[in-house]
Amino acid sequence: MTATNKILNLSLTLIISASMAACGSRKESGSVENSSRIVSLPPTQPAGSKPLAFCNSGTSAEISAKVKAYQNGNIYDMSLVWLRLTTLPADFSSNSSYIAMWKWLANSSGAAHLDGTALNFMLYDDKTGKPLTSWKQTLMWKDISSIAEAKEITDPNKFFENVSLVVDLKDSAGDYDVLKITKYEHSTNKALSHLDTLLPLFHANPVDYAIETNGAARAEVLQNLHPFKSYTDKGFSNSQFQAMAKDLCF
Repeated sequence: MTATNKILNLSLTLIISASMAACGSRKESGSVENSSRIVSLPPTQPAGSKPLAFCNSGTSAEISAKVKAYQNGNIYDMSLVWLRLTTLPADFSSNSSYIAMWKWLANSSGAAHLDGTALNFMLYDDKTGKPLTSWKQTLMWKDISSIAEAKEITDPNKFFENVSLVVDLKDSAGDYDVLKITKYEHSTNKALSHLDTLLPLFHANPVDYAIETNGAARAEVLQNLHPFKSYTDKGFSNSQFQAMAKDLCF
């Protein structure tokens, strides 16, 4: 059994928080009406519109990352997202662990759905804008260390300071809400830890984000992932939230 197949077999056992325990129905009709992501075409906002976050960041015990909406010409391509890994697991360089990524969504009733197919991604050199790898489903240091060595880099964290990932979400309608980055033990393929981060674009003001387009309250599990959740009702203006969201970009 290949490493990828082992990952797929483990998809139903991924750790999801207790508030998502009632995994169930997908969003009604699979449309963006109930999605936390907003398709913005072109990538500019009309004057007076609610501010959007085009970038996001997240931190867990072992992984930190930033995400950025993927711009293709004068439109945003919701099927792709840029990812920057800013902190890697401490044992990543020992090849005792590897990383794979997934996507999930939640509806207003709190029911969540984890897509059972690991996401494909490709590494890009930020300085040249050229791909460093073909499409992959697992990220392990031994598989990319030769690329780093060619740059005279031996530290994975140093390597990823100038390397980004393009993640293929296969989600052109923007239905899925969250990117899950999961660390696995190499010897057992057991999921050890994960990081969940909201996929852009979404409302930068957490008060705006808390309400779906149909007027229903957004799932609490999604609201709690908003980067500015703790600033709710603290008197911040829309322009301040937009500036804060811009600071999350890379």
